Amino acid sequence: MEIESWLLDAISEKTGWDRRQIEDKVKKRVEEFPSLTEDAAARMLATESGVVPIRRKYEIKDLKQETNHVNIIGKIRRKFQVREINLKGTKSNIMNLVIDDGTGIMPVVVWDSKKVEVLDKEASEGDELHVVNAYTKNSRLTGNQELHLGTGSAIRVTKSAAVKTESGAPQARAFDRISDVVEGQKLYRIRCFLMRIFTNTTFIVRCTICKKKVIDACDVHGDKALSKILYISAIVDDGLSSIKATFFDRAAQKLLDFSRFKDMGDKLNDLSFSMYELDVTAAANKFNDNLSLNVRDVALPDYAI
Repeated sequence: MEIESWLLDAISEKTGWDRRQIEDKVKKRVEEFPSLTEDAAARMLATESGVVPIRRKYEIKDLKQETNHVNIIGKIRRKFQVREINLKGTKSNIMNLVIDDGTGIMPVVVWDSKKVEVLDKEASEGDELHVVNAYTKNSRLTGNQELHLGTGSAIRVTKSAAVKTESGAPQARAFDRISDVVEGQKLYRIRCFLMRIFTNTTFIVRCTICKKKVIDACDVHGDKALSKILYISAIVDDGLSSIKATFFDRAAQKLLDFSRFKDMGDKLNDLSFSMYELDVTAAANKFNDNLSLNVRDVALPDYAI
């Protein structure tokens, strides 16, 4: 684990040593105690120098490497169902969340059963989650940072104020759930996370006259009336269930435009692994008894509404 910059700065300010001197002292400490990581050795050096080696508060934008002793506050954007896993021969419940602190979004994995129970009963999407003494690590699936809460962590949930209409009654749910989707022409509005993109096909070619999908040329009209259309197939998840979604033409272009990258391959990788949250407007189709969404429009969530 790399030494965090703020810790090096704090030791330097307290002792007058420059970074190279601090790093040399850390290396000597690791040579003396081979079981120590550089991060642990730096924290020992900090304590000995009169520096409290715990940062009081982090922001998501700062968590770019594996970090211990993380204190953070974020709004719960997604709360997933409790899952039962087999951990070293013992059954245990875990919960996944996604939080947003205004500087970024981050997946959260809650391992401690007592905290899982509290969050399952008391926390809702939109509530504020206060976390003390968590740690981050790289996800095995995406390589991105995840916030992990174990038995040594502490949490507090602050309930969000309920949104009410002018009549004073609670406002109806603004978004549909994937579990509510049925085949037909009805348009659904779903807030979801982009979980995976299938990159084997990014474009399809159609004959503009007969509308058939072709490979090189239309059997009837040849290659004079061909149109190349953006086509992106993906999996989206609303926190309770997932579904395949297809983005055609303008919807696909809007999806690609959400990425800051210019190259098509980089855009697709960014969208695939960066946990983008989307508001999609879509109809549902059924193929081989499997429902999928045909996305008509897509946007990034506007939390100011």
